[in-house]
Amino acid sequence: MRKATRGMRIFQAFNIVFLGLVGCITIIPVVNVWAKSFSGASAILNGKVFLWPIEFTLSNYEYVIHNDTIWRAFMISVL
Repeated sequence: MRKATRGMRIFQAFNIVFLGLVGCITIIPVVNVWAKSFSGASAILNGKVFLWPIEFTLSNYEYVIHNDTIWRAFMISVL
């Protein structure tokens, strides 16, 4: 194989930095929603939650599991 030229190394370094930034921009909102789903309502309303759950709780998931409207909408989507 050919030896990598200076231009190729610069291009590869740019690609690594650019794709790393795109990856962070894509992943951070997903992690934020995940952290909020496991956090208490007061922590969310006070803006304390960013990437890690505060006041850990499963009450949000309990609400979804016991809410018939959400299950009906889910079944409509599946059908």
